[in-house]
Amino acid sequence: MPSNTSVFKSGGACTDTSLPILYRDPAASSGSKWVLDALDSYSWPSQAAPSVGNSWVNLVTGADGSFFAGTSGWGGAGGFTSAAATGPEIRLPTTGKVASGQLTGFVVIAWVKPSAVSSNKFIVGMTDGAAGTSQYLIYQSAASFAFIANTLSATTYNGVVSGTVYQVAVGYQGNGAGTFTRSAWVNGVQNGTGTAAAAASIYQPSSSLPRVGKLPAFSTDAYDGTIYRTLFDDLSGGQTVAQIVAADYAAGVGRFS
Repeated sequence: MPSNTSVFKSGGACTDTSLPILYRDPAASSGSKWVLDALDSYSWPSQAAPSVGNSWVNLVTGADGSFFAGTSGWGGAGGFTSAAATGPEIRLPTTGKVASGQLTGFVVIAWVKPSAVSSNKFIVGMTDGAAGTSQYLIYQSAASFAFIANTLSATTYNGVVSGTVYQVAVGYQGNGAGTFTRSAWVNGVQNGTGTAAAAASIYQPSSSLPRVGKLPAFSTDAYDGTIYRTLFDDLSGGQTVAQIVAADYAAGVGRFS
C-alpha cells in the first residue's frame, strides 16, 4: 500500500441497499433458499464420500444447509452416487417448504446422471410421496422424467439415457392473467407447460422439509445414479422461472460428468 494512502475503518454496518450483493454462486438471487453444489469446495469441502450427519453447505450466505440421513458414494468425477437399494436421503432446508399464502411461485432444480433407466426413482421434492400430495416433485420413471407443481403435472420428458448428465427443473409462476403456469425444463430448455386457475393457496404436505436423493414415503429405493447440484428459489427476488433456470444452466453446464 502506498505510504500516502489513508484507510478509514468504521464499526457500523452498511445499510446502503443500492449496493449489489455478491453471491457465492452465479445462479443465486435474493429469492434463493438453497444452492448446493457437490463439486464446489465451499459447499462440499471434503470432495469425498459423505457420512450420515454430514452437512452439505448452502451457497446462499446465511441460509440453512442440508444434511445426509443416509450414506452415499463419491463418483470418479465427483458427485454423490447411489444404487437403487441404498443411497443418500439428503434433507434440505425447511425454507424450501413454501408457505400456503406465498403465491409468487417457485422453481426447484437438480443436476443428475442416471446409471439406469429404472422406475420410480425420487430426485427432489417437497412431498408426502405422491403427485397429489406435492408442492413440487421431480422423479424418474423408467426412461422418463416426471414433473409436478402444486399437486399437478407440468409434463413428462421421455428418452432419458443412462450415463447422461441432465439439469431438470419444475416451476410454478403467476402469468398476470389470474392463472399460474407450471413449467418443466431439461438442460435449460422448456419441455412442457400446464396452466391452472389461480390457486387460493400452495398445497401443504405434512412433511416439514424437502429432500433430494431418497424419500422413503415415495419409494424404498434411492435415486439410481449421481446427484451433483440442486437449487430452490421462491421468486421473491423478482426473477422469473426462465431466468433462474438459464442462470443455473450456465453455472453448471460442462462441469459435471
